[in-house]
Amino acid sequence: MDAYNPTLLQPMSDPFSDIIVSELIDYGIGRNAKKQSKSITSRPDILKLVNLPFFAKGQNSLQADAINEDGIKGIIAGLEEFIQIILSRRGVNDTRGVAWIKGANNMIGWLSRGLATNVPPYAIFAKGNAKLPYWQFSALAGITCPSAGACLAGTLKGGESGFCYSFSAWRYPAPFFRQMQNTLLIRTPEGREWIRTGGIIRKTVGSGKRAGQSYNKRNVGLDYIEAEAKAKGVPTVVRLYVDGDMDTVRTVTFWMDELYKRPMISAYGYSKSWAHFISYDNINNGKWPDNYTLNLSGGSIFEDRTQVPLARYNIIYNRMKKLAIAREGFIAYDLKQYGYPDYDMNVIDEKKIPVEKRKKYKTYLRKKAKGVSGDEKAPLIPDLPEEVYERNRDYTKAIYAIAKKELGSRGLKFFACTGKCGKCLPAGRVIMPDGSRNTSNLHACGQRWFKVPIVIGVH
Repeated sequence: MDAYNPTLLQPMSDPFSDIIVSELIDYGIGRNAKKQSKSITSRPDILKLVNLPFFAKGQNSLQADAINEDGIKGIIAGLEEFIQIILSRRGVNDTRGVAWIKGANNMIGWLSRGLATNVPPYAIFAKGNAKLPYWQFSALAGITCPSAGACLAGTLKGGESGFCYSFSAWRYPAPFFRQMQNTLLIRTPEGREWIRTGGIIRKTVGSGKRAGQSYNKRNVGLDYIEAEAKAKGVPTVVRLYVDGDMDTVRTVTFWMDELYKRPMISAYGYSKSWAHFISYDNINNGKWPDNYTLNLSGGSIFEDRTQVPLARYNIIYNRMKKLAIAREGFIAYDLKQYGYPDYDMNVIDEKKIPVEKRKKYKTYLRKKAKGVSGDEKAPLIPDLPEEVYERNRDYTKAIYAIAKKELGSRGLKFFACTGKCGKCLPAGRVIMPDGSRNTSNLHACGQRWFKVPIVIGVH
């Protein structure tokens, strides 16, 4: 029964099919979708970009997938049309959409000069913040998620499109175009080479005393991350796919091949693309690199009982748990479905905000109170140090009560995500597989031996 059976695993061939797209347009993208009417860009505008043939086409073969000249021209044409739409909506002295136009032009310039020979304009790997202090890779959410279910489409968040947090980032130009760029990179041989090597970007200061001056900025690739780890003498943690997912067996193979060659990189991630992982496991006789840990992400199509009966789901889930890389499940619960308010996981202790960050934080609060969410003016919380964030006790009580009902009632242990990925398992608090206690802070999602489901509230 545990043998691989392709009939058990049928991911959506086109995750943004017409039905899904219509739902996204109707229900909105992200938690603040209802406020987006103030923006000069609209949800259909963004969806039109991600539905350009190269992105929306299902990528299911094992062969190399070079993008041809017509494909490049199609993406450029779509971006140019996007710019014209923004310009057509502007009134007199209306400067809205400046950052969107700049982002689209960055992509047009890069693609026009040649994907293979020009360094990508946006960060391939982004350095984390206080909550997620690791190098991170992302691609277009939804488009690269062939087995997304309730997370992508539904009404879990008051009529919005599923509970995927990634779409909230699409309110901002830079994260959106970075995801678009990285989707191009991971799906093309030339792009995958940039992921390996990175490069140097020539930048120009736009304003201030140094306006017009040029400087070099490194676009980090795997080579740099590996070199950084070797210089420090300790493995560097990389989260593969904060947004998006491994959408093909070829993509899984690329990352695993790179990790085999780079033991000083310790990678982890979350995935619903179970068909592709099982296929890779069969092709490679169950062999995986030691430096990758997989969390079995909830919200997949396999949890839809109208498509996958419980018995079949259990077979699939148990097969996934047997993968050498598998940790356990990562499950998101919607607090409101269980009668709780939509609590934030952590609260900010304003007294601990550094003096130099307080002005930006007050600006953020003012914009948030007004409901400003148009273009680049949308409220974006400043990068605050980890000690500023404290666990919301009401959230903690709610998520534990829900997990106890859903998992504890079946005799299963669980661990509630703390929202602080760098040290959710503090030093000295955990008994390791060898019987000793951990001597340093650990992150639960990156530990294969931590074989209990991790739960979190939908956010």
